[in-house]
Amino acid sequence: VKVRRPDIESTIEMDLAILADLAKFVEKHVPEIAVLNPSGVVHEFASSLLRELDFRNEASNAERFRAQFEEDATIHVPKIFFEFSTEQVLVMEFVSGIRVNQLEALEAAGIDARKLAESITKLIFAQIFEHGFFHGDPHPGNLTILPGGVTGLYDYGMMGTFSPEFRLSVAHMISGLAEKNHRTVMRSILDMSEEGYP
Repeated sequence: VKVRRPDIESTIEMDLAILADLAKFVEKHVPEIAVLNPSGVVHEFASSLLRELDFRNEASNAERFRAQFEEDATIHVPKIFFEFSTEQVLVMEFVSGIRVNQLEALEAAGIDARKLAESITKLIFAQIFEHGFFHGDPHPGNLTILPGGVTGLYDYGMMGTFSPEFRLSVAHMISGLAEKNHRTVMRSILDMSEEGYP
């Protein structure tokens, strides 16, 4: 059960206002950083953070992600109980396993680290190249390993999407890196910057 803290919106709005003021100050007084568009970065961060405050978004993200991988036995997405969930409360299936970075515990459970790495790599590639809808915060605290090496994922508040064109550019970049072809890598990066993040 995930519960939003009382009055967290006003605290976050104040913090975001401070960040916005700092971004404007930096743009005005630090030209080297101004070219990175700090105000735009803060705006994007604010939009993402405010979306995360509404747990209905996280619930729908989790269900969409679950539908993407419902045929994949190597991935487990907790079921959402929509009848008990609201904007401020999220209720989902309890899933517990071994943290992905607890290597000794994984080994003791008979989980092959190499196969697990391959499985998680396939999961990442499937998110990017097959679905274009991906988990935006896959740190060890949001990954748990279940019996049989099944990967369980938590926290669907921060998700991202890639357009087909953007995915193609990412594929070209990876291919260029594998072939050590700097021209392909540079071209794909330029293409991504022109397409923009959806």
